[in-house]
Amino acid sequence: MYPIFENKYLIPANCKLIKPPTLNPEIKASLIESQTKRDKGIEYKQELTSCALASLGTAITLILSSDQKNPKLLKLLMDTARTLGEIQHTDLVSRRLFILSTVKKDLKDQLQNTEIDEMLFGSNLAEILKSAKLINKSGANIRAACSLKSTVQRPGKVPNKPLNFKPLLVSRRAPGGTRGARATNPAQKPRQMRIAAQHSATKPSWHQPPPRYRR
Repeated sequence: MYPIFENKYLIPANCKLIKPPTLNPEIKASLIESQTKRDKGIEYKQELTSCALASLGTAITLILSSDQKNPKLLKLLMDTARTLGEIQHTDLVSRRLFILSTVKKDLKDQLQNTEIDEMLFGSNLAEILKSAKLINKSGANIRAACSLKSTVQRPGKVPNKPLNFKPLLVSRRAPGGTRGARATNPAQKPRQMRIAAQHSATKPSWHQPPPRYRR
Protein backbone atom coordinates (compact mmCIF):
# COMPACT_ATOMS: atom_id res chain seq x y z
CA MET A 1 0.00 0.00 0.00
CA TYR A 2 1.13 3.54 -0.71
CA PRO A 3 2.65 5.30 2.32
CA ILE A 4 0.13 8.16 2.04
CA PHE A 5 -2.71 5.71 2.58
CA GLU A 6 -1.10 3.85 5.46
CA ASN A 7 -3.29 4.11 8.59
CA LYS A 8 -5.18 7.02 7.01
CA TYR A 9 -8.26 5.37 5.55
CA LEU A 10 -9.05 2.52 7.88
CA ILE A 11 -11.67 -0.08 7.06
CA PRO A 12 -14.86 0.52 9.08
CA ALA A 13 -15.69 -2.11 11.68
CA ASN A 14 -19.04 -2.87 10.04
CA CYS A 15 -17.49 -3.32 6.54
CA LYS A 16 -14.73 -5.83 7.10
CA LEU A 17 -15.52 -7.67 3.88
CA ILE A 18 -14.31 -4.82 1.66
CA LYS A 19 -10.80 -5.65 2.78
CA PRO A 20 -9.04 -8.12 0.42
CA PRO A 21 -8.90 -11.64 1.87
CA THR A 22 -5.61 -13.37 2.49
CA LEU A 23 -4.61 -16.40 0.44
CA ASN A 24 -4.91 -19.63 2.43
CA PRO A 25 -1.51 -21.11 3.35
CA GLU A 26 -2.65 -24.58 2.19
CA ILE A 27 -3.34 -23.20 -1.29
CA LYS A 28 -0.25 -21.00 -1.34
CA ALA A 29 1.99 -24.01 -0.69
CA SER A 30 0.65 -25.75 -3.82
CA LEU A 31 1.24 -22.80 -6.20
CA ILE A 32 4.34 -21.96 -8.16
CA GLU A 33 6.10 -18.61 -7.82
CA SER A 34 4.48 -16.97 -10.87
CA GLN A 35 0.99 -17.90 -9.69
CA THR A 36 1.70 -16.53 -6.21
CA LYS A 37 2.98 -13.24 -7.66
CA ARG A 38 -0.10 -12.88 -9.85
CA ASP A 39 -2.39 -13.38 -6.88
CA LYS A 40 -0.34 -10.92 -4.83
CA GLY A 41 -0.67 -8.29 -7.58
CA ILE A 42 -4.46 -8.57 -7.65
CA GLU A 43 -4.54 -8.46 -3.84
CA TYR A 44 -2.54 -5.21 -3.87
CA LYS A 45 -5.05 -3.70 -6.29
CA GLN A 46 -7.83 -4.75 -3.93
CA GLU A 47 -6.09 -3.00 -1.06
CA LEU A 48 -6.12 0.26 -3.03
CA THR A 49 -9.79 -0.24 -3.86
CA SER A 50 -10.63 -0.83 -0.21
CA CYS A 51 -8.84 2.43 0.68
CA ALA A 52 -10.91 4.27 -1.93
CA LEU A 53 -14.10 2.75 -0.50
CA ALA A 54 -13.08 3.76 3.02
CA SER A 55 -12.38 7.31 1.82
CA LEU A 56 -15.77 7.53 0.09
CA GLY A 57 -17.45 6.14 3.20
CA THR A 58 -15.92 8.94 5.27
CA ALA A 59 -17.11 11.59 2.76
CA ILE A 60 -20.64 10.17 2.69
CA THR A 61 -20.75 10.13 6.50
CA LEU A 62 -19.73 13.81 6.62
CA ILE A 63 -22.46 14.78 4.17
CA LEU A 64 -25.13 12.83 6.03
CA SER A 65 -24.11 14.32 9.39
CA SER A 66 -24.12 17.92 8.14
CA ASP A 67 -27.13 20.23 8.31
CA GLN A 68 -26.90 21.19 4.66
CA LYS A 69 -27.16 18.00 2.61
CA ASN A 70 -26.49 17.94 -1.11
CA PRO A 71 -28.56 15.09 -2.64
CA LYS A 72 -26.84 15.29 -6.03
CA LEU A 73 -23.37 15.08 -4.53
CA LEU A 74 -24.49 12.29 -2.24
CA LYS A 75 -25.84 10.30 -5.20
CA LEU A 76 -22.57 10.72 -7.11
CA LEU A 77 -20.56 9.47 -4.17
CA MET A 78 -22.88 6.49 -3.68
CA ASP A 79 -22.61 5.51 -7.36
CA THR A 80 -18.83 5.74 -7.16
CA ALA A 81 -18.83 3.49 -4.09
CA ARG A 82 -21.01 0.93 -5.88
CA THR A 83 -18.64 0.95 -8.87
CA LEU A 84 -15.61 0.38 -6.67
CA GLY A 85 -17.45 -2.37 -4.83
CA GLU A 86 -18.13 -4.12 -8.14
CA ILE A 87 -14.45 -3.83 -9.09
CA GLN A 88 -13.49 -5.31 -5.73
CA HIS A 89 -15.85 -8.26 -6.25
CA THR A 90 -14.61 -8.87 -9.81
CA ASP A 91 -11.00 -9.01 -8.65
CA LEU A 92 -12.03 -11.39 -5.87
CA VAL A 93 -13.68 -13.77 -8.35
CA SER A 94 -10.65 -13.55 -10.66
CA ARG A 95 -8.29 -14.56 -7.84
CA ARG A 96 -10.35 -17.64 -7.07
CA LEU A 97 -10.73 -18.65 -10.73
CA PHE A 98 -7.00 -18.39 -11.39
CA ILE A 99 -6.27 -20.67 -8.44
CA LEU A 100 -9.08 -23.13 -9.17
CA SER A 101 -7.69 -23.67 -12.67
CA THR A 102 -4.51 -25.13 -11.16
CA VAL A 103 -5.97 -27.66 -8.69
CA LYS A 104 -7.33 -31.15 -9.27
CA LYS A 105 -10.94 -31.67 -10.23
CA ASP A 106 -11.78 -33.50 -7.00
CA LEU A 107 -10.54 -30.58 -4.91
CA LYS A 108 -11.98 -28.02 -7.31
CA ASP A 109 -15.54 -29.15 -6.60
CA GLN A 110 -14.93 -28.73 -2.87
CA LEU A 111 -13.17 -25.36 -3.12
CA GLN A 112 -15.91 -23.83 -5.25
CA ASN A 113 -18.40 -24.27 -2.41
CA THR A 114 -16.27 -22.47 0.18
CA GLU A 115 -17.37 -19.11 1.59
CA ILE A 116 -15.07 -16.09 1.57
CA ASP A 117 -14.24 -14.43 4.88
CA GLU A 118 -10.84 -13.17 6.03
CA MET A 119 -9.32 -15.97 3.92
CA LEU A 120 -9.83 -16.39 0.19
CA PHE A 121 -11.22 -19.93 0.52
CA GLY A 122 -12.60 -19.69 4.04
CA SER A 123 -11.04 -20.09 7.45
CA ASN A 124 -12.08 -23.75 7.74
CA LEU A 125 -10.27 -24.89 4.58
CA ALA A 126 -8.20 -27.48 6.48
CA GLU A 127 -11.35 -29.33 7.55
CA ILE A 128 -12.78 -29.14 4.04
CA LEU A 129 -9.61 -30.62 2.52
CA LYS A 130 -9.62 -33.38 5.11
CA SER A 131 -13.23 -34.32 4.37
CA ALA A 132 -12.55 -34.15 0.62
CA LYS A 133 -9.67 -36.59 1.04
CA LEU A 134 -11.91 -39.03 2.92
CA ILE A 135 -14.61 -38.73 0.25
CA ASN A 136 -12.12 -39.43 -2.56
CA LYS A 137 -10.74 -42.44 -0.68
CA SER A 138 -14.23 -43.87 -0.12
CA GLY A 139 -15.09 -43.35 -3.78
CA ALA A 140 -11.92 -45.13 -4.89
CA ASN A 141 -12.72 -48.11 -2.62
CA ILE A 142 -16.26 -48.34 -3.99
CA ARG A 143 -15.02 -48.25 -7.58
CA ALA A 144 -12.45 -50.95 -6.84
CA ALA A 145 -15.11 -53.18 -5.21
CA CYS A 146 -17.49 -52.75 -8.15
CA SER A 147 -14.72 -53.54 -10.63
CA LEU A 148 -13.77 -56.71 -8.74
CA LYS A 149 -17.41 -57.83 -8.57
CA SER A 150 -17.90 -57.38 -12.30
CA THR A 151 -14.87 -59.56 -13.14
CA VAL A 152 -15.97 -62.52 -10.98
CA GLN A 153 -18.34 -64.88 -12.88
CA ARG A 154 -20.83 -67.22 -11.39
CA PRO A 155 -20.06 -70.97 -11.69
CA GLY A 156 -21.78 -72.67 -14.62
CA LYS A 157 -22.65 -69.41 -16.31
CA VAL A 158 -21.52 -69.10 -19.91
CA PRO A 159 -20.19 -65.63 -20.67
CA ASN A 160 -22.11 -63.69 -23.26
CA LYS A 161 -20.58 -63.55 -26.71
CA PRO A 162 -19.71 -60.11 -28.04
CA LEU A 163 -21.86 -58.62 -30.77
CA ASN A 164 -19.01 -58.82 -33.31
CA PHE A 165 -18.35 -62.53 -32.66
CA LYS A 166 -17.65 -64.57 -35.83
CA PRO A 167 -17.48 -68.40 -35.82
CA LEU A 168 -14.38 -70.09 -37.12
CA LEU A 169 -14.59 -71.34 -40.71
CA VAL A 170 -14.38 -75.12 -41.11
CA SER A 171 -11.82 -76.26 -43.63
CA ARG A 172 -13.31 -77.97 -46.71
CA ARG A 173 -10.05 -79.66 -47.63
CA ALA A 174 -10.26 -83.44 -47.93
CA PRO A 175 -8.11 -85.64 -45.70
CA GLY A 176 -6.03 -86.61 -48.71
CA GLY A 177 -4.88 -83.04 -49.18
CA THR A 178 -6.68 -82.38 -52.51
CA ARG A 179 -8.10 -78.87 -52.59
CA GLY A 180 -11.83 -78.71 -53.32
CA ALA A 181 -12.47 -82.40 -52.73
CA ARG A 182 -15.21 -83.36 -50.36
CA ALA A 183 -14.39 -85.35 -47.28
CA THR A 184 -16.17 -88.70 -47.40
CA ASN A 185 -17.76 -90.21 -44.37
CA PRO A 186 -16.26 -93.66 -43.56
CA ALA A 187 -19.72 -94.93 -42.63
CA GLN A 188 -20.89 -94.38 -46.24
CA LYS A 189 -18.03 -96.38 -47.84
CA PRO A 190 -19.67 -99.89 -47.60
CA ARG A 191 -22.80 -98.48 -49.19
CA GLN A 192 -20.82 -97.10 -52.14
CA MET A 193 -19.07 -100.47 -52.58
CA ARG A 194 -22.42 -102.27 -52.72
CA ILE A 195 -23.70 -99.86 -55.34
CA ALA A 196 -20.55 -100.35 -57.41
CA ALA A 197 -20.94 -104.15 -57.16
CA GLN A 198 -24.56 -103.97 -58.33
CA HIS A 199 -23.56 -101.87 -61.34
CA SER A 200 -20.85 -104.33 -62.31
CA ALA A 201 -23.28 -107.25 -62.06
CA THR A 202 -25.81 -105.59 -64.36
CA LYS A 203 -23.29 -104.81 -67.11
CA PRO A 204 -23.92 -106.66 -70.42
CA SER A 205 -21.72 -109.53 -71.35
CA TRP A 206 -20.16 -107.79 -74.28
CA HIS A 207 -18.37 -105.59 -71.80
CA GLN A 208 -16.52 -108.68 -70.55
CA PRO A 209 -13.16 -109.36 -72.16
CA PRO A 210 -13.11 -112.36 -74.59
CA PRO A 211 -11.87 -115.63 -73.12
CA ARG A 212 -8.43 -116.81 -74.02
CA TYR A 213 -8.35 -120.11 -75.98
CA ARG A 214 -5.73 -122.64 -75.49
CA ARG A 215 -3.86 -123.92 -78.51
